[in-house]
Amino acid sequence: MIEPASKPLSCLDVLDRLSDVLDGLLPADEVAQVRAHLAACDACTRFGGSVIGLVADVRQRLAVPPPVEPDFVARVLSRVPSAPRTGDDA
Repeated sequence: MIEPASKPLSCLDVLDRLSDVLDGLLPADEVAQVRAHLAACDACTRFGGSVIGLVADVRQRLAVPPPVEPDFVARVLSRVPSAPRTGDDA
């Protein structure tokens, strides 16, 4: 169970909240407590910094779709067998 935000956070508390901090799901006071703990705790700073960097990198890569070759759609469609046309499609 997660401790109330009014108590100092333990390393386990920080790990429990890290994902929520990254997703913007925690109130500002809890985010401040997590960040304060990360600033003071070397172990959490190393782990938290790695996780934060990894999540930021993944989000950045997912935000930009990979380039598609100009003839990609034509090549895919050329490999898809034609479906028989029905009266509804004509």
